[in-house]
Amino acid sequence: MKNNLLHHFAIQDLKTHRNDSKVTLVTLIALSFVIMMITFLTPLLLNSYILNSQAKHGYYDYISYTPYDKDEILKTPITYQNKETMFKDADFEYALVADIGYSYGDDSIHYIEGNKDILSIQLKDGHFPKKENEVAIKESTLKRMGYDIKLDQNIEVAYRYYQPTSDGNDECYNAVGQWKVVGILQESGDTDILLGKQTTPQKYAVYIDTYKQENISVHGDIRLDRVFDLNQDIGSKSQLNFLIVIVEFVLFIVGCIIVSGLTIASFENRKNDYTLLRGIGATKRQVYYIVFIQAMLLALLSIIVASIAYVIVGNIFILIVDTIIPLQFNWNYYLGCIFIIVLMSLISYFMPARGATRRALSGSFESAEFQYFYYRYKKLHQMRPMYLGWRQLVNNKKQMIFKIFFVFIASLMMMSIIGDYIYGIHLTKQRNEYVETSQNATLIYSPIVDNTNIHPDDFKTMSSYAKEVIYTHNFLYSPENGYPHKIYCLDENVKKQFSLPQDQVLKTGEIIVSLGFDRDNNLQTYSLVDGNVFQIAYVLSNYEEKFIIMSKDDFIKYADVKHYQEVYLSFDSIAQKNQAILAFAKANPKMRYNVIDSSLQPQRDYEYQMSKESVFDFPTLRLALIVATSVIYIYQLSFELLKQRETIATYQLLGFRKIEIWKIYMYKSLFIASLGFVFALYYHFADMFIEHGGNGGWHIFMDPIPLMGQVLPTLILIIILISFSLLPIYSILKKDGLENKTIRE
Repeated sequence: MKNNLLHHFAIQDLKTHRNDSKVTLVTLIALSFVIMMITFLTPLLLNSYILNSQAKHGYYDYISYTPYDKDEILKTPITYQNKETMFKDADFEYALVADIGYSYGDDSIHYIEGNKDILSIQLKDGHFPKKENEVAIKESTLKRMGYDIKLDQNIEVAYRYYQPTSDGNDECYNAVGQWKVVGILQESGDTDILLGKQTTPQKYAVYIDTYKQENISVHGDIRLDRVFDLNQDIGSKSQLNFLIVIVEFVLFIVGCIIVSGLTIASFENRKNDYTLLRGIGATKRQVYYIVFIQAMLLALLSIIVASIAYVIVGNIFILIVDTIIPLQFNWNYYLGCIFIIVLMSLISYFMPARGATRRALSGSFESAEFQYFYYRYKKLHQMRPMYLGWRQLVNNKKQMIFKIFFVFIASLMMMSIIGDYIYGIHLTKQRNEYVETSQNATLIYSPIVDNTNIHPDDFKTMSSYAKEVIYTHNFLYSPENGYPHKIYCLDENVKKQFSLPQDQVLKTGEIIVSLGFDRDNNLQTYSLVDGNVFQIAYVLSNYEEKFIIMSKDDFIKYADVKHYQEVYLSFDSIAQKNQAILAFAKANPKMRYNVIDSSLQPQRDYEYQMSKESVFDFPTLRLALIVATSVIYIYQLSFELLKQRETIATYQLLGFRKIEIWKIYMYKSLFIASLGFVFALYYHFADMFIEHGGNGGWHIFMDPIPLMGQVLPTLILIIILISFSLLPIYSILKKDGLENKTIRE
């Protein structure tokens, strides 16, 4: 056949099956537009990352890491928006932050002048402090200190602050703040305790928000550093390019799945046409050429229409959306979209055309199907609707795999959202219970300057609150290879601290090591840098941190045994520990010790885990995936039902009742949904077990109530998907078998 005949047949075939052609064209246009727009809007993902960081820490563009006097800052000459002006007269928002100190729980204490919004400091309840004895404080900070979450209560907070000395170093001091809580802060921002007006002079760090990242040139002694530089951080846009490649690849896979589902169903109506075409001498290659012309024509039309819409909508977004990383048209990205659309159209057309061409000379599928039903009439009525639904799936394996994939994604995202929420509730409950019921709190004080001594008189005020006070001899040892660790002297106090037997002894040349130390070295002996070799006599299996215990005769060769180098205090409750810290801060204005708080780290771990997992963040992406996969699933299954109108008519002519026909397709949808749900169920709980099972968190998701909370909403979602996908069958069954046989879609 000549090419002009093939071209003519390709066009006529599209006209003959105009409904199928329209549906495919509209779908391709929609997919093309979506691919172009998602590629165009991909920079918003990086913008979202930046905005999330700003929401937690602040919306400032410039920061001074060195504090300055307030007058020096305000009178500094700068160049901003091509104008020379004073800092105080510039048209930008700024905040001056005075660092007052840090609590013993490492909570930051600030006094702020200027715009607090650019630091993400927001009120949850009450008002901002105005007087010197007023504070606004975060809920998490109040909980760590053992106070109730309420306004107008008086609190005492022990904290550390630094003052410069004459030699240029900073000296650490203790203080106790006695304040009235007038505001509860949101958990955003880097300020945990916000003070009211300060009467004493302060030095301030500078934070500036220029709105559009405009440049600032400083002509004074103040140094400002840019927090985020578009040209420096994005520069070559390698991150953005990589992200767009990933997004386009995912869109290509999803687009092929969607269009293939439509073309597979639409080619059912073209089998007779291919039978005739092959019968008059057309080769497979010529049939493939016809399909190629059709695919290219539809791809070209969809690209033209989608490109027009893309340019219009893209310009609207550029005008109304203000972003850090600008939205802009990119020719390379656009060519990538065109390549994806053309390739998607070709693959989606050639896959069903290949199968239809291979079977084209076997006769009319419609008559063969009718004969099959006619001669198997009696047996057909004996078959249950469930079996007939399963047979339909087996005969359309490719379509089944696509639909199972969509149900899998929707179910997995639903269970993932609910699972994260359950885990967040669990972490919140665990943190609150730890603060309220913990019966074991310890403090370990050691000198700030290494290898110096503890003064027992400094800790007398804490003795009345502590359950046990233990002074130990130790020194910090730095090996040639590896991290420094402590070496203790074996005495009665060390035996108490590490729960060693009272009759425990060490010979000269023997040592006890912790499990963490032994696991890393896996040695029977240990050598110090001076060449002395010690025999490992015992391993403490309950301690992961690295340390060594040696005999007094050995220890005296390396450190002083007349003075103590560390004090260990244990308390019956966190409340007693907090009272002891307050007493210590009042009695010791100068801070000479580092402190390790055993109750602080678990609370920080809970808060870090909640922040890391983002368990209470709105799951925008996962909800979008649920909606997208659900719509595609319903769309594909509904379209397939419409293409099976003649098969349904055959069932009607053979005497099947409406309920029996409905059950066939209901079971078909149920099989698809069940397989997708089972795969999602396995993947979700396997992932939960791998992530949380090792630390004993498996029960969080597998207890009866959480388990039902994850499974039931997912099952409801699946029921909704099945119900909506079966809507076309109701309109088909309103007509009788003869009407459905004569209707051409």
